[in-house]
Amino acid sequence: MEELRDAISDGEVARALQIIRDPGRTPGELDGQDLEGYAPAHLAAMGGHADLIAALHAAGANLNLPLPNGGTPAHLAARDGHAAVIVALHAAGADLNTPVPDENWTLAHLAAMNGYADVITTLAGLPGHDAALNTPDGKGWTPAHLAARDGHATVIVALHAAGVNLDAPFGRTRSTPAHLAAMRGHPAVITALKVAGANLDTQLEGGATPAFVAAAHNQVAVLNALWDAGADLDLPLANGQTPFAKATGQGYTEAAEIFEAARDGRAMERVLSELERSTDVDDRNRATELRCLVSYRPFTPGGPSRPVRMPPTTTDPAGLVLSAHAARGIMHTTRRHPFRSREAWPLEVAQAFLASPAFEMGDAPTLALVRHELAHAAAIPAAAAAAAGHYSAFLGTPKPSGGSAKEPRNPQP
Repeated sequence: MEELRDAISDGEVARALQIIRDPGRTPGELDGQDLEGYAPAHLAAMGGHADLIAALHAAGANLNLPLPNGGTPAHLAARDGHAAVIVALHAAGADLNTPVPDENWTLAHLAAMNGYADVITTLAGLPGHDAALNTPDGKGWTPAHLAARDGHATVIVALHAAGVNLDAPFGRTRSTPAHLAAMRGHPAVITALKVAGANLDTQLEGGATPAFVAAAHNQVAVLNALWDAGADLDLPLANGQTPFAKATGQGYTEAAEIFEAARDGRAMERVLSELERSTDVDDRNRATELRCLVSYRPFTPGGPSRPVRMPPTTTDPAGLVLSAHAARGIMHTTRRHPFRSREAWPLEVAQAFLASPAFEMGDAPTLALVRHELAHAAAIPAAAAAAAGHYSAFLGTPKPSGGSAKEPRNPQP
């Protein structure tokens, strides 16, 4: 029925409803397909017209009519993100379970790869359809793998809410969604996986973690996200090669700097822990000064955690000291950041700052303080061991290493 197909394609819903409800139409006209195989139900599904789906069902149309590739109206609705159409098809008794034959893609696969979290949520709420959210396609990919591969963090959140396994391996390599996000460069997916409780340190058969995969593909933003998420950046392959060695060997300087900064950050955490436990107010204040106000990550001598002084504003005439990573995020003109609400910088100021020696070299006074405190990190294990030996000799029994209340700077592991 060409007139009906034209009305639906043109978005003329009222005219389409009038044609569907015309008592003079002949049986089967509502299922008429064009040269490409599209019937009115396919067009209504693609257009997001749930009311037309309901009307077609009431008039006796076939809502499971396949296209030449096997796709049904339900597949098209999932692919194009029309959750209301999925609901209407379910109410009409349409088949929501049969996958597209060639790829074995379910509705969840189609929604996940195209970023439609609301369709995932809708499917999870339909009786008998939540199990399909974990179903692998013909290549072994689950909806979670496709969402991670294509960078759809909101879909990861929806899948987690539906109880999906976000650590499921697939294929010969046994890659998890975290490995795919690391390879493709999707830091927001890494963050979503962390919030969902996924394992960010899973090793493949050869030992590769998401951090190693990110290092191998020079995915700097992902390495930062893994660092922020508390992932282990040092786990080596079975042959002993570390992610840092991989990045260095391939000449990925910025990625290598992240591993070095993470190493320094761990050392700084030990120093700052001592400062924060101190009874000296100056020590505790210094500990606060040595952490980025945005990420709370310790400042380090280099890499993305190096301290830089932001351009002055009316509220902060001296300029806030933040990490280079945080500063770039705040000053980046195409992003929104909570700290930008303090005072937005004009485009030319932001660009000049990010290209300036002050940004590249870091804030000299803060860097000097970082280097001074970092020098204490190497002494902490030795001092702790000495303290442990002292207590053991004095009491005759092994004791945990640690300092006394009168010596707040005495390092403790």
